[in-house]
Amino acid sequence: MTQETRPIASDAVLDPLELAGSPPPGVSPTAGGGGFARATRLLAGQVPPGGACDVKMLAREADIFRAALYRTWGHLKEEFEKRRAAARAAGQQPDPGEARVARLRDLKQRLIGKLARTHTELTQLKERHQLLLSVLAAKDDELQRLRREINARWEDTRKLSSHYFGAD
Repeated sequence: MTQETRPIASDAVLDPLELAGSPPPGVSPTAGGGGFARATRLLAGQVPPGGACDVKMLAREADIFRAALYRTWGHLKEEFEKRRAAARAAGQQPDPGEARVARLRDLKQRLIGKLARTHTELTQLKERHQLLLSVLAAKDDELQRLRREINARWEDTRKLSSHYFGAD
């Protein structure tokens, strides 16, 4: 992997945004090609498209090799990781991609919960439906029995009336 590096002269003119980062005491703000300012921008969510808020992107943004970030600019890497962990612990998500994944995971969990509740409700409705069908069938059986009983009594009444009153 080849990567271009820009030499940083001590009298180089820096963009004010690059000076926004606050390096540890005793470390020049231009250390790592303005790496502290770039780290601040990454942690603020200003991640280039297709990138992530990680050490690899920090090295790319600071125009230094990643190996140099571990060896020469270790303090920059450690400060970046410490600030990223603090941001995450505070509930902030500096990486838009990770924030989106977190939102999607949260949505997935809510949908799984909703699906489970819907499934439970459907099961309860099916059980209630079955119970109501059983009650309806029992009521229908009782109605049929009562009709047979009424018809039988009606027949008995007709027979008795024809027997006593002689009507055929």
